[in-house]
Amino acid sequence: NLPQILHVISNDSDAERRAGALHAFSEGLTSQRYDKLMARTLNVVIGAKGVEDAERGYASPMASRNIGNKVDDGTVEALHEAVAKVGAVQSQRYYKLLAAHLGKDTLLWSDRNAPLPFVDNRVIPWQECVDTVLAAYGSFSPTLRNLVKKMIDEKWVDAPPYEGKTGGAFNYAVLLPNGEARAYNFLNYQGSPRDVMTVAHEAGHGVHGILAAEAQGALMFRAPMAYAETASIFGEMTTFRYMLERAETDEQRLVLLMDKSADHVNTVVRQISFSNFERAIHEARKSGKLTVSDFNQTWMKVTTDFYGQPGELFRYDDVENLWSYVSHFLRPFYVYAYAFGELFTQSLFAVQDQFGDEFEGMYLDLLRAGGSKDAVEMMKPFGLDPRDPSFWVNGINGSITTWLDEAEKISAAMGVSV
Repeated sequence: NLPQILHVISNDSDAERRAGALHAFSEGLTSQRYDKLMARTLNVVIGAKGVEDAERGYASPMASRNIGNKVDDGTVEALHEAVAKVGAVQSQRYYKLLAAHLGKDTLLWSDRNAPLPFVDNRVIPWQECVDTVLAAYGSFSPTLRNLVKKMIDEKWVDAPPYEGKTGGAFNYAVLLPNGEARAYNFLNYQGSPRDVMTVAHEAGHGVHGILAAEAQGALMFRAPMAYAETASIFGEMTTFRYMLERAETDEQRLVLLMDKSADHVNTVVRQISFSNFERAIHEARKSGKLTVSDFNQTWMKVTTDFYGQPGELFRYDDVENLWSYVSHFLRPFYVYAYAFGELFTQSLFAVQDQFGDEFEGMYLDLLRAGGSKDAVEMMKPFGLDPRDPSFWVNGINGSITTWLDEAEKISAAMGVSV
């Protein structure tokens, strides 16, 4: 199924098997006419949205989403510019280092998330994953650790993949009529290090939902997407730092740093490239219905803008129709929230040490605010302002830039350099 073949493409240690899986996947999207179905569906979704936007007088196709996310258009544009100019450079820096470790001059698209040659390929048992995530959360906040444990003990977590189960991972928090807050996590856990981070990520959503529901009630506990990712990414970062501090060798540290850099690229750079693809197709749709070829061409234009021209870093075999499996496009401009949340949280994580013991309480108050505050209000107690363009650049430099600085030093000591 979809989660399993994407798992092979991203995690298999055999380059030929990764490439074969991507080829089969891309070919299947066309042979089963999935790309044509998605093209027709997107035409309907974008066309209907265009009519409503015109009737309601929105300034741009993104305006309604920005209003829903409680952020102004200028802030969102600053995010896009920072990622396109600074984030894309750091992502290409990551891929050059990855290529050096893989002994390649250019990468296949299926190599984007390839494990390092010396990575430990063992399957991490579920209980070991749980123990790691609980210990990591506990190292920062006993309150959050206990909430995560409650979700697991109460069996609110559905972990393994099985036939008929939807792909990916997500969390859904509820407030029951009796006032009890719950958070359900749906996963496709297959035992990779990235899967451990996904568990930490969804646990963050869970604790956010529970705390906010208890504090705000049913109407205001859900945070807008733009900063609904705050707790999930903070949970990932806490788990990442916990594991990094306990790494026993430079190779283990390098694997963690490279994996985290890859996750950052996928969360920030890839999602903003997705957003720019959306911006382009929503604009083009104003002139009429779009064909599969139109979507393919736009997809490749945006991809090369962010990842380089063919032959510079990547060969783009089996890439042009991959837009057709991204179901997020059916919820227009949903995707930029992932990048917003990542960099929003990285800026917050960077000032944690400045507040010492006070930070935990301030952070729990931030989570309890749910949807009752906008992004500017959320960051004010921490002395941060997302309206400032440098806010987003600082988020990039405080995360992937720093990780790659260390990764390059370790790699050079191992005899591998770009």
